[in-house]
Amino acid sequence: EWLEFKLNYLSPENIAKDISALSNGAALYGKPFGYLIFGVDDSTHDVKGTSYSYRKEKKGNEELESWLNRMINPDINFKFYEFNYNENTKVLIIEIPAAYKVPTRFEGESYIRIGSNTKNIKTSQEKEKELWASFNMVRFENKPSNNQQLNFSYLKEKLKEKGRDFNKNSLSTLRLLTENGMY
Repeated sequence: EWLEFKLNYLSPENIAKDISALSNGAALYGKPFGYLIFGVDDSTHDVKGTSYSYRKEKKGNEELESWLNRMINPDINFKFYEFNYNENTKVLIIEIPAAYKVPTRFEGESYIRIGSNTKNIKTSQEKEKELWASFNMVRFENKPSNNQQLNFSYLKEKLKEKGRDFNKNSLSTLRLLTENGMY
């Protein structure tokens, strides 16, 4: 319920609903991410490739990625990864961070996967209760470190290699810094 396979086209609205559902599903099942993968057959899991091009897709006059970022709340920083599986087979992966503190919503509504279907979370009060309860559970990965004398030298090095700065915002984005400023 945190992983979905598609072959080709999916309407922008259905992508947005799936992002909400997969984000919420990832949170519900304790996964850091949910994934929407284009180019894989849902029933056989064979890699068949996709002709879907999110970069060419628009909603109105707005690029799909921009529209999705505007319509999904809170901002969860999902990412698109497009690659060639082999010479003639393209695969597109949307990596969707797990919901954090509140359900991920599209147009003010939260969605969840029930089996292979994306449904409004209101259709399952039990799933909604479980999701809210998952936000209150403090997992080991989310507990503040006993050692607060951390320097993140490896992370600094990797960010520098990619031409990115290391700062408190980096740590917050990666969820390595609590609201209280602890690692």
